[in-house]
Amino acid sequence: MKNIIVPIFLLFMAFACQPRLSMQPLLEKADSLLVSNPDSVFLMLDAVPNPEDFPENEYADWCLLLTQARDMTGRTHTSDSLICLATNYYREHGSSLKYATALYASARVASDLGWPDRAVQYYLEAEHFGEETNNYRLLYLITSNLAQIYGHLQLEDSTMNVYKRAVKYARLSKDRLVAAKAECSLGQAYSLEEKWDTSIYYYERAIKILLGTDSLNTISEILNECVSDAISIKDWDLAKEYLRLQQTVPFAYRQEHQSRIDLNKGRYYQGIGDINLSKEYVSKSVLSDNPYIRRDSYYLLYQLERQSRNYDNAFAYLDSYEACKDSIEMHSEKETITRLPELYKNKLLQEQNADLQFKHYFYVALSTSIILFLFCLYLIYRNRFQKQIASLRCAMGSIKKLNREIAEWKKKYRLEKIFKTKAEVNKAVLLIQLKETPAPIEKEQWSELFLTIDILFDNFTKRLKDAYPDLTPTDFQYCSLFKAGFSIQQIAVMQMVDSKSVSRRKIEIRKRMHLDGKADVVKVCKEL
Repeated sequence: MKNIIVPIFLLFMAFACQPRLSMQPLLEKADSLLVSNPDSVFLMLDAVPNPEDFPENEYADWCLLLTQARDMTGRTHTSDSLICLATNYYREHGSSLKYATALYASARVASDLGWPDRAVQYYLEAEHFGEETNNYRLLYLITSNLAQIYGHLQLEDSTMNVYKRAVKYARLSKDRLVAAKAECSLGQAYSLEEKWDTSIYYYERAIKILLGTDSLNTISEILNECVSDAISIKDWDLAKEYLRLQQTVPFAYRQEHQSRIDLNKGRYYQGIGDINLSKEYVSKSVLSDNPYIRRDSYYLLYQLERQSRNYDNAFAYLDSYEACKDSIEMHSEKETITRLPELYKNKLLQEQNADLQFKHYFYVALSTSIILFLFCLYLIYRNRFQKQIASLRCAMGSIKKLNREIAEWKKKYRLEKIFKTKAEVNKAVLLIQLKETPAPIEKEQWSELFLTIDILFDNFTKRLKDAYPDLTPTDFQYCSLFKAGFSIQQIAVMQMVDSKSVSRRKIEIRKRMHLDGKADVVKVCKEL
């Protein structure tokens, strides 16, 4: 251990003394030591100051490695914030292996936080992306952990199916430790079917594979399963032998499983009739952080107190058992978890269908766009032709209308006597056109309009000037238009102002005409 920690410490010190540009060398070193020395990796990464200041990819790697190290050293996860950062980054930027690894770590954290439904979702997605790689060890870890959740929820069919996948991945990995765990997985699968002898057979095969290795933690875990199955078949001598072998494993390697060991000892001593010693061990296991171990411990304490005829204590433990059981069922959402694989498959099928539909719709849209483009060209040219025809018809209609209005004006004002020349008639036509289609009046057009209005209305502008000398040139324009019968909206268009401005101008004209506040300027102009 010292030989490993010293170079790690030196590497960290060298890293800390350099400019804060990259922690890639540290991350690479941590990744290489993660399996062999996760505790040192955790200490090394946890000591990095302000990791969020580094590049986003390095920060994501740091989050993932620290979460993995925490999980592998048995430290309890209190939040999923770090691993969520890594998972979100790898979803967009990482490889399938990185993303699958992050999903597996997310599932481990979710299990630790008591979210089995979320853990199952993560495991299913992790297996899907893991199948795109050749990392069978990771796939084994994913499926074996998923099977354990199903096993805790007593979903026998789902558990067996997932365990079979785990064994397949383990054999493909050609890794000794993984192969042993695969044998253990088969043992767990047969335990669920209550085939205890077959289960013990596979557990013993797993232990034989691991003999001579430093995987004492795994051996301790397998021995726990052996004790449990031996008790289930009431082979007390065999259970005692496994418990003895369990005690030969150094405490540091069985510490993680101590609550389960104490529970099995409690079950063993209950089986051989030593109630007091059984209570002593179960009283330890009931303090476990694992809700499933607490549940089983409460129920065993209930049985022990009933055997001792301590009914008050027995019913108290039964209440605790029911509360723990209800808590597990409330958080596990067993029915929802059962449907998660089907839901995830449906989700994948929907995504695939969505891709196919997208391609289909793309080609349909492309073809439709081309057809629409050609159709639009046809419509454009057809509309142009129709507009030309409509314009000609409109022009003919306007000419006819103008002719009718000119005839009316001639009849009303005897234009044949008033207008002496053809030019004067054209000016009258201009006034009619403005009434038909109001348009802004250019500066040079006003002289023509004043002349036309004077001809039509007996020198109106001269009489207006004589009557109201204080009016401005602009006032003359407005008054002339009032006299000619244009509306407020038409005048606003011809003067390039809004209707409110025309109304304000009327007020100003009334003041310069020195009229009272109730007088109507338009009426005054028309009557002048």
